[in-house]
Amino acid sequence: MIQYWIRISILAAFVSTAILLAGPVQAETELMILVDASGEMAAMGEPGTTHTKFDEMKNAITALLQALPDDTAVGLRAMGSSPAADCYSSYLYYPLGTGLRGLIQDYLDSIHPSGSRALLQGIEDGIGDFSFGEIGQDKMLLVITGGGDACGRELDTLQRNLANEPYPPHVVIYACNLNSDESEELGELAAITGGRLTSVQSTADLKDVLVAFTQGLANNLRIHLTDSSGNAVDGDITIIDTSINSVISEQLDISEYSMTVPPGSYQVIGRFLGQEVRTEPFTIASGSSHTASLEFTLYREAFIVTLRDIYGMPFRARVLFMNNQGDPVFTTELDSVHRVNLPPDNYTLEIRFGDYIETIYGVRIGPGLNNFLDYDLPVELATLEIEVTNFMGDPLNSKIQIFDRDGTLVDDAPFTSYLHSRVPPGEYRVVAEFDDTRTEDTVFIAPGETRTVGLEINADLGDIFVMLRTESGRDIWGWVQVYDTDGNLLERFDRERFESPDWFITSVPVGIYRIEAEAEGTIRTYSGVEVRSGEETEITITFPDELY
Repeated sequence: MIQYWIRISILAAFVSTAILLAGPVQAETELMILVDASGEMAAMGEPGTTHTKFDEMKNAITALLQALPDDTAVGLRAMGSSPAADCYSSYLYYPLGTGLRGLIQDYLDSIHPSGSRALLQGIEDGIGDFSFGEIGQDKMLLVITGGGDACGRELDTLQRNLANEPYPPHVVIYACNLNSDESEELGELAAITGGRLTSVQSTADLKDVLVAFTQGLANNLRIHLTDSSGNAVDGDITIIDTSINSVISEQLDISEYSMTVPPGSYQVIGRFLGQEVRTEPFTIASGSSHTASLEFTLYREAFIVTLRDIYGMPFRARVLFMNNQGDPVFTTELDSVHRVNLPPDNYTLEIRFGDYIETIYGVRIGPGLNNFLDYDLPVELATLEIEVTNFMGDPLNSKIQIFDRDGTLVDDAPFTSYLHSRVPPGEYRVVAEFDDTRTEDTVFIAPGETRTVGLEINADLGDIFVMLRTESGRDIWGWVQVYDTDGNLLERFDRERFESPDWFITSVPVGIYRIEAEAEGTIRTYSGVEVRSGEETEITITFPDELY
């Protein structure tokens, strides 16, 4: 903890220097970036790569910083980024200022995702980073998150406060892995500020959408399409030069678009799910810009799909919803329970799991109808148990993935030595990755069968010996946990044993670790512990005498 506060003090000194070097904010646009650096972002990202979700997010922000106009004032705040980050904290790494974007990049590179995703607290703190002096400035809080608030806090109070602000910063949110309730709540919050919520399939997709976002800041005509809850929707737009009554651009299936147009008079027409919305004609003068926000009024019904096999066991699959015209409307993530909000219509559902497809016709969603579908598929699931060990036979935390015959990822775990997965019968390829080492096996599993697959990875190993003592050398009985540089908790200690003053942890992969010891409610942390091949690293963690 002492080391952590030293780090914050040094960081504050660097930020103070940055303020002096950057000077006062004179930019037309102020952009505060709120980034998700919680422990969940240490999970692996795009299958087939070694990048974490935070790596993908960081690369996207790097591209954004490089593409932003030079006169944009930029700041950086993070949710998480420290094991001590709780539901009531976020961390300001760089205040709003022009110039020195390389320093922002340095801060991003120094972050190791850990702690809680306090999304509500982060948004509140990010809004507070703005000066509310000049109405003419374009102020935006850009929120980039891998999920909703992890603390279960409601946004109602913040929504009411923002509704009473005459000129709040625009809250623009790019989010992955939101459920329908989170999407509706965050969309409404963004809409109150004149912002929007855009749902992104994965962190690997963030780079393209953030670069497109920066292009909107450079162009003088910006167009956003949302539903009445502030959620971005993909529709069609037509841009008309009203002075000559001529179409100058048509775009299909976009949620945001921007372009540079000469001074003149314009109108934008948007179409989505049969609705047409027109802006009032507007004028763009020389040196000015305009944002056209097209809002479609959509009534949506909540609907829940629960999938099971023939024995009533949860069946994880993706569900594709197609409307009455046969157009794809929405595809869910891989799960056994799917909560969606869709316009009233007759839908066809395709349940997809690898090679397996089950089609359900005539599913009606609308007011007064059943808002759920419990469906038992004619499939008996099987069980795959994956165990990863080193050459000593000890559990080895690694990335585990299961692919079906077509190469579709059907289950994965970013950091574990054991994965229990329920899958339909068939042929699967099981892969385990640790650092640059990869091993795999192919297995066929029959209906109802339980199959254990053991994968061995040859990794260089060492040992850690941790002693808990008072300052005067007396034993302290407590618990020890070991984390890698990405904030992942290792499984290489006995979670069932009693407290002990001595912890001998064998067969730990070589690398740098952080050790956390807890005794009588007091926590002490020892960082930068290096484990070398074939060696024993000895660490003594001391607790103050006055506590014992």
